[in-house]
Amino acid sequence: MDMWSNSLMSAKVGSDFLYDMLFHPQYDVHYVEGQQYGGVVLPLLKLNKFDVYVYGYGYNISSLLLYTQQYGIKVKGVIDQDFEKTKIRRYDGVPILHVSQIGQIPNLSNVFVVIGVHYTAGFNLQEIVEKLHDAGITKYCTISEKEREIIDTRFSGEMNDYFQAHYLELKRLFDSMEDEISKRVMLEYIWSLTHGGYRYRLPMCEGKNKYFSGLTVKGDTEPLYIHKKDEVWLNCGANIGDTIFQYLANGFDSDTIFAVEADEVCFGKLSGNLDRLPYTYREKVVPVKCYIDANVDFEKIFLGKRISLINADIEGNELELLKALKKIIVRDRPVLAICAYHKRSDLIELPEYLNGIVKDYSFVMRKYAGYTAASCECCELVLYAIPFERKIREFEK
Repeated sequence: MDMWSNSLMSAKVGSDFLYDMLFHPQYDVHYVEGQQYGGVVLPLLKLNKFDVYVYGYGYNISSLLLYTQQYGIKVKGVIDQDFEKTKIRRYDGVPILHVSQIGQIPNLSNVFVVIGVHYTAGFNLQEIVEKLHDAGITKYCTISEKEREIIDTRFSGEMNDYFQAHYLELKRLFDSMEDEISKRVMLEYIWSLTHGGYRYRLPMCEGKNKYFSGLTVKGDTEPLYIHKKDEVWLNCGANIGDTIFQYLANGFDSDTIFAVEADEVCFGKLSGNLDRLPYTYREKVVPVKCYIDANVDFEKIFLGKRISLINADIEGNELELLKALKKIIVRDRPVLAICAYHKRSDLIELPEYLNGIVKDYSFVMRKYAGYTAASCECCELVLYAIPFERKIREFEK
C-alpha cells in the first residue's frame, strides 16, 4: 500500500465517491472520555426512549443532528424562535418547529430537548429554559463549549451544504484533474473541510516547494511543470520575500521576478531582505508596492516583458487578481499557481473562471504543509493551471 492510501479512498475512487461523500456523509460517532453529552446523555436518551428534540436551528445544526442520530437516536424535530427559519419546514427530513408550536408536540412528559444554541449563558439560557417550562417540558440539557467543538470539528454541516449546492461544478473540476494524486488531494481536502478543517490525512508537500514542486506517490519531490531558465515570474503576495528565497535556493533560474506586495510593513521587510541577496540574484528581482487590480498599468510594471509564471497568495483576492490579469494570461499563457483555500468558493470559482478564458490548460492540485500545526489541515492548497506547452510529462492517471 502506498503512502497515499487511506480509508477515505479504500471503497471507491471517482466522482461517484464525491457524490456519496457530500450527499451520504459517513460520520463516526465514538465515545470521548469525560464528555457529558456523548458519554452520559446519549446513552440515557437511548435507555429511556425519550422523544428527542433539538432547540436552535443554527449554522452547525447538521453536525449536532448527525452526532445524535448516528448514535441510534431519532431526532423528532428542531425548535427555533425565528419565524424565518421555520419556513424551511424540514431539514434533512427533520421538521422545523417554531417555539410557539411546542404545545402541539404529543406526550410532552416524554420529551427531552437538547439545547444546541452556542454560547448559551445567563439570560439567553434562562429565556430558553423558561419557554420550555412554560410549555410543560422539564427534561433538557445543554452542551459544553468544549464538547460542542468536538462535535463541530467532526462534521461541518454548513460547509457540506455549500458543496452539495455546487456539486456539479466540483464534479467538473474533479473530472478535469490531470492526475490521480490531484483527485485524491481534492477529495481529501473537501472531506477535511466538511469535518471541521482539522483532519487532512494524506501526505503534504514541503512548504519550501510551494508553487514549484509536488510529491509523488512514493514520496519523492517532483516537478509539476517545465521550469524555464528565463522565467519571468509575477510573485503576487511576496510578503517578506521568503518564497523568492526558496525558489532561488531550489536552484530555479529566472530572467525577472516581479515581487508584488501591497502591505507597507511587509514591503519594507521584503526590500530589506532582497538587499541581502547576492548581486547576481538581486538584480533580477523588481519589488513592486501595489495592489493589483484592473486600474494597474501592467505594461509599465512589467517593462514590456512576457509573464511566464504567476503565483498568488493574497488572502482571498485571487479571483479578482485573475480577472485583472486576464489579458496577460490569455496573451502570455503563463503557468498559474494559485492558492485555493482562503474562501470555500475558491475550489469552484477559480477553475471555472480559468476554464472560461484559456484553452489547453491542465489542472493539478497539491496540498502543502502550513507554517503552524493548526494551519496544516485547512490551508495551503494550491491549484496549478499548466499550459500544454509547459507540461513536463503525462501525469499518472
